[in-house]
Amino acid sequence: MSRRHERGNIVQADGLYWGPILAGYSGARREEVLGLEPRDVVSVDGIPCYHIRDNMHRGVKTFSSERLVPIHEHLIELGFLTHVEEMCQRGATSLFPELIATNESQSFGDKIYYNWAKALVLQLDGNPRELCFHSFRHYAIAHLKELPEVSEKQRRDLVGHSGGDVHDEQYDVATSMSVMSSVVAKLPRLF
Repeated sequence: MSRRHERGNIVQADGLYWGPILAGYSGARREEVLGLEPRDVVSVDGIPCYHIRDNMHRGVKTFSSERLVPIHEHLIELGFLTHVEEMCQRGATSLFPELIATNESQSFGDKIYYNWAKALVLQLDGNPRELCFHSFRHYAIAHLKELPEVSEKQRRDLVGHSGGDVHDEQYDVATSMSVMSSVVAKLPRLF
C-alpha cells in the first residue's frame, strides 16, 4: 500500500480502485458507492445491480436517494462481481472493509481522501481543474443530459434526484431495470 502511486503491474482492487469506477458508471454519490455492503449487490429481472439504501455503515441522503442501479458491463468485465463474491465468502459487512470509519466523525470518503487527492494530483498534472470525487457525478449527469433518448425522469432515477414537482414525487413509479440498464450502458467507458 505504501507504493500505491508508483507504476507497476499489481492492481490493488479495493475501495480506492472500485469507488471511482462505480461512481463514473452511475453518477452515484461518494458515500453511496463506498458504503455498499455485499448484500446490496442483487439481481433484478436478471440484471445485476446494486441497491443504494440505508445500511449498518451509512444512510442515504434523501428518500429519492434510495434506488437500484444497474451495474455497467465494464464493471463486470473488470471483475466487480468477483470482488463482491470474495467479500461475501469472507463474511465482510462492507464491500470495502478498509474504508469503514474508525470513529464517529469519519466517513467512507474520509478514509480514501489522502490517496484519492494524491492520485488526482499525480495523474492530472497537478489537477489544475480541481476535480474531485463528486466530478464523477457531474460527469454522468452532464453526459446523460446531452442524450435526447434519455429522459429527465430516467436520469433522476439513476442518480437519486427527486422529482420536479409534487406530482413527480407522489405518483411516479421507478423506471424498469431493463430501461435503467440501457441508460447506464449509454455512459461511455472510462478507460
